[in-house]
Amino acid sequence: MTRRRPGGRPANGFTLVELLVSLGILGLLAGLLASGVGLSGRLSAGSATARSATDAVANTQMLLRERIMRLTPVADLSSGDAKLSLRGIPAEFQFVGAASAQQQPDSLYNYRLTMSPAGDLVLYTASDLANEAIADRSLEGWTPHPLLRDIAGLDFAYYGTDPLTRQRRWQPFWRDRREPPELVRIRVNFRTGDPRDWPDLVIRPRTTVSPLCRIDAQSGRCEAGA
Repeated sequence: MTRRRPGGRPANGFTLVELLVSLGILGLLAGLLASGVGLSGRLSAGSATARSATDAVANTQMLLRERIMRLTPVADLSSGDAKLSLRGIPAEFQFVGAASAQQQPDSLYNYRLTMSPAGDLVLYTASDLANEAIADRSLEGWTPHPLLRDIAGLDFAYYGTDPLTRQRRWQPFWRDRREPPELVRIRVNFRTGDPRDWPDLVIRPRTTVSPLCRIDAQSGRCEAGA
């Protein structure tokens, strides 16, 4: 026979109500634990996505710095003078540079960095032997290499001597010149809410050319005159 305390409660064990309350508390704690684990997972996934986006920007800047630093002054033979095969406008930069290891055995390659109609930052390349691709302002004959997807804007600026004022300053255009710019600045804008950030990329090409250059008949390169 079960002994009861005053009020009718068993001396040992729990009542049915106490058991139900305990089970409810345990279920609540389990739900909170599962919610915490899920939140931790989402935070970890968000952190990994942010790191991936930051790495993509850093890798793109590293690649562009390496390519533009190795810019090679090559004469535009179609112009009949010492102008370079280099065209810089606010929305696009086209230049000749050293071929990458994957592009060997070609010694030089043509590069065009621009924003595609789809809104991607794309580096187009063409062999220096594909003269028709160089002369043609369309992208036919160029190989696209997407660098960043879904960007909102792209802007270039070029530092050097202004041909009109003879002052050294940033300029929106650099074309029909006899020397490359001293500096190239690249700005990429992202859409509102995009976690990516693009610090201004300023690159100094390693090679500069004297305005008094001469054209080597065999290589077509602009070389410093005597």
